[in-house]
Amino acid sequence: TASVTIAADALGLVWVHSYEGDGTLAVPTVSGWTEVVTVATGFTRGTLLRSMSASPRTGALTIDFAGNSQGFVRYQVIEATGVRTTGTNGADAIAQVPAGVTGLGVTTLSITLGALLNAATSMAVGFVGLSNSTATIVPSNSFTELFEGNQTNCDEASFYKIGDTVVAATFSTASLAVELAIEL
Repeated sequence: TASVTIAADALGLVWVHSYEGDGTLAVPTVSGWTEVVTVATGFTRGTLLRSMSASPRTGALTIDFAGNSQGFVRYQVIEATGVRTTGTNGADAIAQVPAGVTGLGVTTLSITLGALLNAATSMAVGFVGLSNSTATIVPSNSFTELFEGNQTNCDEASFYKIGDTVVAATFSTASLAVELAIEL
């Protein structure tokens, strides 16, 4: 990847969306980062990784699929500040991680978080990846989009909102889709 910088005591999140037409889906790894959750369906996979350090971190990230070639790989790097700094590699910054959801030929996906630690300050964050589609992703429930990247045959987005427990998105065309959500 290009060089990234994550501030001291900030939670770094890497969302990796990949597709492999032959079905060899390896869980991606990034040196020094810890897998939070992975969801896969068909030939597509979404993985979220985390990292936190008491000092700033700068450098390129190497996303490794254990030697398996991928049809495409898209990634996003997000920095979250003001989160809990305890736990190994940022573990306590993430309050909950429900199971991811998938769909084939769907125009919407939704995940409901459990009760938030603090409805006034807890942030729900969603990550969506579409394969074999250039559909537009629209976050539901007035979530704010952090990023949406559209390339030939794939699209992915990340979005957040404070105080909401329903993390959902709709797509402009039916797609092969994966979605993950967390509470910070």
